[in-house]
Amino acid sequence: MCPFQVHAGRETFYRIDYDQGETLWAWQRNSGNFHEHGKFGIFEFE
Repeated sequence: MCPFQVHAGRETFYRIDYDQGETLWAWQRNSGNFHEHGKFGIFEFE
């Protein structure tokens, strides 16, 4: 049982690498701004 009242939520994973210039990695495609909450995926906890 989940210890929280909410069993689902919007989430994203975003990473910026600077090894060879700037490389953006995202779980959900966006315009390069990781604050686009409407494009986050939904996690469901069982």
